[in-house]
Amino acid sequence: MIRMKSNRVTYILAIASITALCFGYLNVEKVCAEFQVMRVAVPATHVNVNVHSHPRPHATACRRIYVTGFEAIRGVGHGTISVIASNTVLGSPINVGQDAVGIAYNPHNYDMYVVDDTGGTVSMIDGDRGTVVGSPINVGVGAHAIAYSPDNNDMYVTNEGDGTVSVIDSLHNTVAGSPIKVGYNDNYPIDIAYNPDNHYMYVTMGNNTVIAINPSSNTVVGSPIKVAQLGYPFGINAIAYDPDNKDMYVSIDDYRTFEDPSGTYDGTVSVIDSFHNTVVGSPINVGQFPVGIAYSPHSKDMYVVNNKDGTVSVINPSSNTVIGSPIRVGNNPDYVAGDYPDSYEMYVTNRGDGTVSMINSTSNSVVGSPIRVGNTPGENPVGIAYCSGP
Repeated sequence: MIRMKSNRVTYILAIASITALCFGYLNVEKVCAEFQVMRVAVPATHVNVNVHSHPRPHATACRRIYVTGFEAIRGVGHGTISVIASNTVLGSPINVGQDAVGIAYNPHNYDMYVVDDTGGTVSMIDGDRGTVVGSPINVGVGAHAIAYSPDNNDMYVTNEGDGTVSVIDSLHNTVAGSPIKVGYNDNYPIDIAYNPDNHYMYVTMGNNTVIAINPSSNTVVGSPIKVAQLGYPFGINAIAYDPDNKDMYVSIDDYRTFEDPSGTYDGTVSVIDSFHNTVVGSPINVGQFPVGIAYSPHSKDMYVVNNKDGTVSVINPSSNTVIGSPIRVGNNPDYVAGDYPDSYEMYVTNRGDGTVSMINSTSNSVVGSPIRVGNTPGENPVGIAYCSGP
């Protein structure tokens, strides 16, 4: 607690009054915007008090699903973001970059961060207003996935083309420090996810390993965790955290799925014990060519998207076994995200038919009709994330 002399009580009262304005008692955006950078002036013998509110105060919570997509128009890539609320697309797609792929929500500033693979940039979208904020941030070559760390409120971006992870300071929306070197040549970073239990960022790598980054020092910790046989025919993809058993779940495909149409080569999911950073148990067989994976707080299950056979497998983390039959969604699905606590649905991007499917996590069945996203039927939806608001 900061103690101040009685003749400074007026300063405390002023802070309390403006705080009330900024945090929902009144919608006074101008006052809040000025307040975020205000420094209370006191004599040098006292403590300077910096109070930071949200950079752009919001009157409402966003509660929307954001979907990245891209299409080629006359040989030039165009990235877009579609916004879904109440299972309906809102307005026209938002234009961002050339090849919008990864996306993540930052609950600190309520912005969505979108990765442009071709341009090597990250764009920011005001999650509540659905408008682009500021200029794109230059990161690394072949930027792909992105995740948020609540420890430092920074965004972490995997750069497949140069084997690095870039760190974005979300307070100033600038790159912080030098890129973190994690790979080389064919050993490139792919997906990334945060583990709130040990506060590490976990990165899937092209050599079928997973590495951990400590956000407090932005350095790699420990040795790479081997999750699959090195090299052909296996390839590592996405990673997600399960808060119930504190483990990380990693999807692994089998390239023979595409080379031998007559064969059935199921993909797998490996489980990493994040306390010891070692793989536990045997790989879990799912569908063909698993890509995206996400946890449902409602059902407490992991949902795995199988790109080749157009299904979603459901894993019960308490037994690490697949439950029920694969859920049929659209063509060539890629990634999945939930909108908990607003509903019990998981949303799946279907790259092959330009739609998003909805799965009810109570019944584990598809509900409603697929939602068409993007500008044209030929657009390819890829990444997906939920803006939960304050």
